[in-house]
Amino acid sequence: MSHLTKELRALGFNPRRDTRSVWDLRRGWPFTRRFRNFTTVHDIVVAAALATPPIFLEFDDDPADEYPQLHWECTSPSFWRLPADIDLHTFDRTILSHGGWTLCCGALSPPRKPCPNFFQTDSQALLTWACEHGFSLLVQSFLDDGEWVLVDREAEQGAALDAQKDARP
Repeated sequence: MSHLTKELRALGFNPRRDTRSVWDLRRGWPFTRRFRNFTTVHDIVVAAALATPPIFLEFDDDPADEYPQLHWECTSPSFWRLPADIDLHTFDRTILSHGGWTLCCGALSPPRKPCPNFFQTDSQALLTWACEHGFSLLVQSFLDDGEWVLVDREAEQGAALDAQKDARP
């Protein structure tokens, strides 16, 4: 089980039923545990993403409009490589607060085509897409930033190792 998986479970979130590595993270209703914990989940997931370079941001607007003090490299239409010296707090409170973005982490190059809509794509197809492009972590935000889909391939790899350990005599 990955570190990220353990933290999400401790905060009351669970992966989709058909996998251990695709998570639907929703803010939830006010006064619920999910609502109270969503800010913490938000911070944990963004920190995990920033710890998995290189990171590509799929975003319709130019991030330099919101965060001009850094050099943003446009790698393909609507994909931007995050600068290595990006400040988590500022990045999180500017660009990520808008919603409608995708973070693609851990591959050497950006996706060859636009990301699928994670909210409408089944778990296996998301894992296949992540694997085909070499990403270890993907996060997509809905337009209002109140829902995210997280794909953590490390959790799937950890599940496979756990199954191998359990199969040993």
